[in-house]
Amino acid sequence: MGVPGADSRIPLPTRLGLYLVATVLFLAGIDKILHYSGFVNALRSYSVVPVGWADFLALPVIGLELAIAVAMLLPATRVAAATGAAILLVIFSAALAFDLWFGNKEICGCWFSLTVAPGGWHLFQNLVLIALATTGCHELTRDRRSRHSGFVTPSGSENPPYPKEAKHEESA
Repeated sequence: MGVPGADSRIPLPTRLGLYLVATVLFLAGIDKILHYSGFVNALRSYSVVPVGWADFLALPVIGLELAIAVAMLLPATRVAAATGAAILLVIFSAALAFDLWFGNKEICGCWFSLTVAPGGWHLFQNLVLIALATTGCHELTRDRRSRHSGFVTPSGSENPPYPKEAKHEESA
């Protein structure tokens, strides 16, 4: 899972969450490639997708999913990929919520909805994945900030404590 020790400061649940998001995006991209015409038809069913755009949007969407999934596995691109994953999932969720709100119950085109289970539960799944991606992004940037802050505590740890307020002694 990535480069050994490269992200050992990130809590294990956060790392696993990022790997889960990467896996879901990768499998979703593969599923869309394997069922390309079904995915294009699913895009056509969205009311927010202008008529005629589905054919042009399909490949970039698949490419983004796969690129983000791979980038999340590389420590150097993980923050950008987690941010990209959250943004992509917010866009997907907004389009899906809009269609569900207005009664469009077509196949959504989400991962494996083309082959296994269409339905609104994908919106909940996307919200969970957004939470995992944003949590991972937060942890990664917090770790990066603490490593580059230039502070080293007396114990030698790299995470500095918050500065203590100076106590002013009153002369008696």
